Amino acid sequence: MINREELIDQHEEFSLWWQLPEQEGLRKSCAAGWAFRVWQASREAIDIVMPPSVITTEIGPAISHEKMIARLAVNGIKVKS
Repeated sequence: MINREELIDQHEEFSLWWQLPEQEGLRKSCAAGWAFRVWQASREAIDIVMPPSVITTEIGPAISHEKMIARLAVNGIKVKS
């Protein structure tokens, strides 16, 4: 199970993205509620196929397969079985 401290929920992550300077034009032309729906839909459109295992010697400490799937799901990204 993932610690709550490890997670940034979708709305918090959206809010950070929404406030970026490069989103100024979007903020002027779109209400935050609609932008959040579009942002969520863009996340939900991503499907990831996870490999059965990952060799981590090149990328650093390992994270369990289950924990990675949970982290992706919390952020609105689907993992294909």
